[in-house]
Amino acid sequence: MERYQYGHKQITIHKLRHTHVSILSDLGVPLKDISARLGHKEVATTKEFYLYSSDEQ
Repeated sequence: MERYQYGHKQITIHKLRHTHVSILSDLGVPLKDISARLGHKEVATTKEFYLYSSDEQ
């Protein structure tokens, strides 16, 4: 369920982090670089929790 604040959907840091990953991926930034930017030790973590196929959205 979406939470609303002042008549708008609330944007959280977590949502911004996912959006950031999506934008970097769309721009063609390599997954290993995105993973490093997020501070993940394993690229698999980034892939599993932050990247989604267009079929899943």
